[in-house]
Amino acid sequence: MFLYEPTELRSASVSFDLTQSVAGKKRADLGISDNYAKACLEKLIGGGITSFSQLNAAEQCIRSLVFHEQIICLTPSVKINNMFNTPIQLCRSPVALTDYLGQDIIKSSIGNINYLHGFQRLEEAKKEIQKRETLRAKSKLHLPRQPIFSLSPNTTDLKHVADNIDDYAQNCFSTDKVLQSRYLLPIIKTKVPSYIAYPFLIENFEDNVIPPQANEFFNSLDDRWLVYQDKLKSRIDLAFPLFISIVLDRAEKREDIGKVIMELREEYCDCRNGLWNIYEQLDNENLSDSRYVQILIDVEESTKEIFNRSLLASSKSQLTLSLDNQKRLGSILTAGASLFDAGMTSIIATINAMLGGMTIGNTFDLKAAQITAQNIKDLNQLNLLTKFFTADELNALKE
Repeated sequence: MFLYEPTELRSASVSFDLTQSVAGKKRADLGISDNYAKACLEKLIGGGITSFSQLNAAEQCIRSLVFHEQIICLTPSVKINNMFNTPIQLCRSPVALTDYLGQDIIKSSIGNINYLHGFQRLEEAKKEIQKRETLRAKSKLHLPRQPIFSLSPNTTDLKHVADNIDDYAQNCFSTDKVLQSRYLLPIIKTKVPSYIAYPFLIENFEDNVIPPQANEFFNSLDDRWLVYQDKLKSRIDLAFPLFISIVLDRAEKREDIGKVIMELREEYCDCRNGLWNIYEQLDNENLSDSRYVQILIDVEESTKEIFNRSLLASSKSQLTLSLDNQKRLGSILTAGASLFDAGMTSIIATINAMLGGMTIGNTFDLKAAQITAQNIKDLNQLNLLTKFFTADELNALKE
């Protein structure tokens, strides 16, 4: 397809407006991912993984699905006034993720970043250009003498740009930071947790632009997961991302991956609400800067501590912790006996207060970290590579 960009519209290029989609939604209700993450998860299910970066992208899609009720999958594209033929088409994936998860979970949207005219044949484009030149000569709008073609402001030759979204992303979107920023801007404005997977977007914008998720939670999990995987490097050939490991360990075959993700969604239903409520409360409460930072640090340290005690503590340390909890339980029972005459209400109140001290990070609802640690504790990654990946995929992943 030949794409022609009217110069006078460049400053008014439009972006997909997410406002209506996110209005009234809480963090647990909605997350934003991109078509690259979705396509990579479809490849994990249907076959065709060619790089570790695709596994990382699939991981982002799994996290968005597990930790949110609904996902907006945003595809970078162009707003085409297609005068003669069909517009740029989405590439077909080996499988359709919605067949496994349901259309109501993933809502596909187009993130428009340029307003273009599209033509299938060069002759049609030249006819439109001549028409515009005639209008320019008669109009007081002072249309530009030399229109800009393609997607680059420096290009003055009409040329083929893209036939599908993959071509567009690889040949245009990946090299133009202006287009990338136009795509990200509406996402940033929503403040909705995002799971952006395009490698060049992460490289170019992650530190400064891409909206944060629950970074104190996810980054802490990822940090501890790397330490945990490092202990297994002589046992496993390739360290998978965290939630992909959980999913693959539970699935019998690739076709089961979608079903396992749905089971994880159900398993994390209550605890994801607890996790995101921490951040909702931070938005709504009038806190000093120091208290705000302190809460985030507490979430970070509590998440790591849950992981460390469950998975990175020695047997001796875990035994000590177990004996300590037994002593606390003994103290609870003693306290209960002494308070029996005061009534059952006092006993229950005392037990609840003392049990609270047995929970790491008890100030917050971090059951999501506890469930994740338990899921990791049950893992056996020994044969995941040969169980799920073809020889060609294994060679690509190990390069």
